[in-house]
Amino acid sequence: RIFNYISGALIPALSEISFYNMLADTSNLSGETYRLVVPELANSIGYSVAASGLREITFSGTKIEILPSDFLRYSSLKELTIPEGIVAIQRRCATGSNSIHNITLPKSLRFLAGHSFSMLGELMSVKFLGAPEIIGDSAFAHDRLLNNVELPKGLMYLGKSVFEGCIGLTSLTIPSGVTIAKQGLFGLDGPNKTITIHTAKSMESEVNKIIKHYGNDVIRVVYDQPE
Repeated sequence: RIFNYISGALIPALSEISFYNMLADTSNLSGETYRLVVPELANSIGYSVAASGLREITFSGTKIEILPSDFLRYSSLKELTIPEGIVAIQRRCATGSNSIHNITLPKSLRFLAGHSFSMLGELMSVKFLGAPEIIGDSAFAHDRLLNNVELPKGLMYLGKSVFEGCIGLTSLTIPSGVTIAKQGLFGLDGPNKTITIHTAKSMESEVNKIIKHYGNDVIRVVYDQPE
């Protein structure tokens, strides 16, 4: 079904939702909603749970800067490209959206909250066009198909358990200048197989936190990244 959001009332139409007010409140989306259009007039999106049937989202020149908690939770999107202009993604923004295969994050992004993209059972790749300053706790936890993650230069802080339960992860690139949470990147149980960490020599003390937490048998470090 299509919904047009006009002056606070949901009006059924064909197969999408378009927002025409300044606050895009998606709390009334249903499992029959397939397409969501957020136009230029919208400058914020309400805390909400998106429809399980949502397959496409379009940001049309919007001034929105923050994607809220639960906005795309349990959606049926396959590809997720966060538009330029978004500076923060809040907790559980897309948690449980098991159809998402690839995520592209914009150059403008500065803050990725905890659990933002956790429990995405089909997620295979994350592409950073820029560098968020902070990636929060468990941001990609239990994304079982993630294999090779390259974190961007300019990242300043990696929270605890960011890659907990990422059983497919074999390679992780961490740039210089990152502070790593001492509680560990891979949760209490740690990796289930060897992970190769590519980083700069100046990151030795930070990487030693990971080795101390999980041991040399599952953490292999290659110092091949620029300072």
